[in-house]
Amino acid sequence: MKKRLLFLLPLLVLCSCNNDKEAIDGYEIEYKEATVDGVTGLLVKSVSNDDVKEVVIPKNVDGFDLEVKFIDNNVFNNFYDLTKVTLPDSLIGIYDGSFKNCISLETINLSNVTTIGSGAFSGCKKLKEVNLSENLNIIDDKVFSNCESLETINLNNNIETISDYAFDSCKSLKNVTLPNSLINIGSGAFKDCESLNNLSLPATLKSIGDYAFYGNKSLDTIVLPESLETLGYKSFYNCYNLFNVTNNASINSSIYDKSGIKEYIHKNIITLDDYMFTSNYGIYSLIKYTGSDENITLPDYINEKTYTINQYAFYKSNVKSITVPNTVTKISNYAFYDSKLDYINFSADD
Repeated sequence: MKKRLLFLLPLLVLCSCNNDKEAIDGYEIEYKEATVDGVTGLLVKSVSNDDVKEVVIPKNVDGFDLEVKFIDNNVFNNFYDLTKVTLPDSLIGIYDGSFKNCISLETINLSNVTTIGSGAFSGCKKLKEVNLSENLNIIDDKVFSNCESLETINLNNNIETISDYAFDSCKSLKNVTLPNSLINIGSGAFKDCESLNNLSLPATLKSIGDYAFYGNKSLDTIVLPESLETLGYKSFYNCYNLFNVTNNASINSSIYDKSGIKEYIHKNIITLDDYMFTSNYGIYSLIKYTGSDENITLPDYINEKTYTINQYAFYKSNVKSITVPNTVTKISNYAFYDSKLDYINFSADD
């Protein structure tokens, strides 16, 4: 009798009777027959050498009539030296933690992969580019979390859910195209994506989870669509440059407050050259420097008033040298965080 083992993969059945290994240039791949959601093919069960730098997974394997379709949980987990993986066009499933902590992996083509498991590429710190399948409809939990070098991600028009912490701490992520099919953004989905500054929420979006955009220090504009029904706790907390918010959603005001978004809505924006100020009960604050100069002198007054400098006002700016007049009454913590500043001149009283 053939024994069948059920693994924690989507409707995955492994046949223990057909198990083989293939040796390829310094590493050995173990395969098993598997059936997932009615599709039968070969599952990559293990790869022998975790010091390998490049791996080619073939479409066909000697001794099997089936094509390679799946990669099992954690197969390449902690392959620290792995820089390149070539996947066959027959591959449709990559499961939980498959490439987790492959800290040298820079690019991978997932254009035919329709299922990507939780944490599959988490901790791939050098991963810069990913090509996703047009047939992918969910970004699973923590799939690309802590991918610190990932700059751009294009999501297809079939994706309905971006799950919890999917892009958490992708610190270089600047641009995300959210598709018109998107319904749910999970908790912490884009948490601490501190470079993200180009984001448009689609008209189909119904839910934004807790901490979804927490700590997005570069995000300055957001439009909440009319379709939005749920706005999570602290979903926009610590978004210090978020000064342009349009709320088209019908959300309870207390929930709106708890999201953290209200704290960063500045209704009275005043622009003076490359400086943006806000006025609150006659107290003026510099909230953002929008210029690109390396050497600047701050204005003496705004509307003949003294002013303060807010947190992250010069976040990621090119300013190297700045002259601060004595009419600036306060410089908040982190005002020059992650800028190029190396010299401050505080001007003396007249």
